[in-house]
Amino acid sequence: LMLFTEVLSVILFRKEFFEANIFVPLLMIGFFYNALNSFYGSIYVASKKTKFLFTTTALGTIIGILSNFFFIKELGAIGAGIAVCLSNLSVYVMRVRDSKKILTLNENIKTSFISHLGVILIGIFMTTRPHGYYIFSIVIFIGVFLINLGTMKVLYKTFYSLVKGKVRKNWK
Repeated sequence: LMLFTEVLSVILFRKEFFEANIFVPLLMIGFFYNALNSFYGSIYVASKKTKFLFTTTALGTIIGILSNFFFIKELGAIGAGIAVCLSNLSVYVMRVRDSKKILTLNENIKTSFISHLGVILIGIFMTTRPHGYYIFSIVIFIGVFLINLGTMKVLYKTFYSLVKGKVRKNWK
């Protein structure tokens, strides 16, 4: 979606708000990590260990407030987007590290790190828009896509098998 921010902004934003499209990639990254935080938060809720859930949320809030104070002063509205990203990213890192005590997820750390780095770099390029930013962003997207192709094939096969089983069951 970050690759299509400008195109979507032409369609979705009124002319007076088009300039705001520069904030969208940072907000998308913040939302991305917020969604991951919710996933990891559900692990704590399911295991009835909500103390750390509260702790990470509180620390993320403090990081967000401090980041807003510093970055808005230095960078204006872009600083608020950076603060949202840092706040949610910090909560994500804390929850990923601690959740291993509760549940082991079969995750390739190297692939995950490269994918997260790719998403962040695309967000940075789409926000700062240096010369050639769109080409760099597309190349990073293709790289992240290829790195995750094996996982996507497994997910597709699993999903396809489940749907196929449900359809067969309903036809009988």
